[in-house]
Amino acid sequence: MHSYKFLAALQEKGSDESLCRLYTVAGAGHGGALTPEAWVNKMLFIQYFLFDQLDLKFW
Repeated sequence: MHSYKFLAALQEKGSDESLCRLYTVAGAGHGGALTPEAWVNKMLFIQYFLFDQLDLKFW
């Protein structure tokens, strides 16, 4: 729940143009290792977000 509280604080203090995203992995927790599939999904999410924000096509 700390992640959600932190995101809420960012949204409250940010401007209307601010963009906040939260990416969570079920079961990862404190120091929890990601499975290879979860790691790939995380990297894809990051890359998609960056390309989307930079208005770049990647396909």
